[in-house]
Amino acid sequence: MTLSWPAVSGATSYNVYWGTSSGVTTASGNQVVSVNSPYTHTGLSNGTTYYYIVTAVNSVGESTASPEVSATPNPPPPGWSGAATLDSLDVTGSLARVSPVAASINSTGTGMALWLEGDTACDLYAAIYQNGVWEPSFLFSSLSNDASVTVAPSGDAIVVYVQQVWDSTLSFNSSQAIYSQRYNHLTGAWTAPELIGGDPTTGYAYNPKVTSDSNGNAMAIWVDPSSQIFARRYDATLGAWEATAVQLSNSPRSVANPMIVVDSNGVFTAAWIEDSAAYDPSLSAGGPNHRSPMVRRYVAGSWGTSYQNISWPTTSYFGSLDGAGSMWMDANAAGNIAVVWEQSTTLADGSVQESIDTALFDPVAGTWSSSPSHIFASTSLWLSWPQVAIDGNGNAIATWEQQDPTLSTIIATAQSSSYTAAANSWSAPLQIDQNNGDDVGLISIGMDGNGNAEAVWEDNTSGGVIERRYDATGGTGWGAFNKRNAAWSPLLDMSDGGYAILLGHSQVWYSTAIYDDAAAYVLTP
Repeated sequence: MTLSWPAVSGATSYNVYWGTSSGVTTASGNQVVSVNSPYTHTGLSNGTTYYYIVTAVNSVGESTASPEVSATPNPPPPGWSGAATLDSLDVTGSLARVSPVAASINSTGTGMALWLEGDTACDLYAAIYQNGVWEPSFLFSSLSNDASVTVAPSGDAIVVYVQQVWDSTLSFNSSQAIYSQRYNHLTGAWTAPELIGGDPTTGYAYNPKVTSDSNGNAMAIWVDPSSQIFARRYDATLGAWEATAVQLSNSPRSVANPMIVVDSNGVFTAAWIEDSAAYDPSLSAGGPNHRSPMVRRYVAGSWGTSYQNISWPTTSYFGSLDGAGSMWMDANAAGNIAVVWEQSTTLADGSVQESIDTALFDPVAGTWSSSPSHIFASTSLWLSWPQVAIDGNGNAIATWEQQDPTLSTIIATAQSSSYTAAANSWSAPLQIDQNNGDDVGLISIGMDGNGNAEAVWEDNTSGGVIERRYDATGGTGWGAFNKRNAAWSPLLDMSDGGYAILLGHSQVWYSTAIYDDAAAYVLTP
């Protein structure tokens, strides 16, 4: 809710008093001190009427109150909103850019978006979505290159981010560590930056991820300068991060692609890609990595003593490039988990098979799949960048990019496969893009608790971003292709309640400058 009032001569600031019943006074109202017009009141509930008075303040004291006014915030209509410009960066350098980083939205429609602005040294910006509107964006941190955000059911949020230390003489970041800040939706206030991982004086911690449970407890995960996965828990009851971070991996070489999910019981599951072969100085580039997806679970206040390889046995890796590539993971409230990843395997005849593989966690049995399975495999196609989303019943949809290297013009298509929990099976691949010869990229998938899904991707040939909905409730499956042209480099987050944020950027080219805007669409169920 945004309040505005005419300036009062001699006033240096203003106090706002508010309540949910008529008759607010300076004695009975909730006071917000030292504000100016316009003032945005955040953390409100749709459908509730709020009452306000304003007083003017200077060194002499406080004026009598203004007449009372009232207003009632209402939710936006169902469907996708238009594109909201969150911030803009007017640049002329070829490296300067707006880069979407992360988005999160809860099941009641409170969300947050993060993006980077700049070139070599970037600034991290944020904007909060509440009561159907985007609030003004703000500079979150100077000198960052990555971040993650989680919005709890309460509307509180936690951001974890990379904070760089810049060497102006050498023009590069000399070190970087992982920091956190927390947002209180009732007060609209942020905590001060807090170091939670890495060392700001030496080394490079990177790739932070964070998620939170229904009680506001959170888990952050990142790659430490030691090339191992570390995690640290935030205790909502204590209002503090636990004293130390826990090392989750024990790779002989390096790790990558950390992810973290949580169920309604507060059980966190971490996943990452880990090299299983140590560096061999006698071999070119240190020899094969033989990478595998690993998982570890935080149950009853403990990470336990070991973690698990959910891929194929490393003894089956015969080729130098055999192993896992990029990975994605999602979980539902009941604790079902789906993990998908790229896999390269050298077959007995010497050919290389590319596949999109999966492992599933059954919360009733408390076990992972006895062995991974291929969603799709091919010795002639390139398969990459898989994602997966899972609904409240354990059904899932996986997406990936697919390329045919034998074509004269190599293009990527958007593919999907649906998992039916009752049958424990994946469907045959389905091409979900326009099938018009255009090249696609950056496919992202989200799903609500009822199995309705949203897929988005870049159309690199015709331009713009395509959004397409999968209707499980109505039983109609994949629907129309919708242009969302203000969302290049799209990121998608979708809650169990059906709200979603599509975050991206739009560029307008002029003869002397590029106008690059951070932009977002919001889906209201």
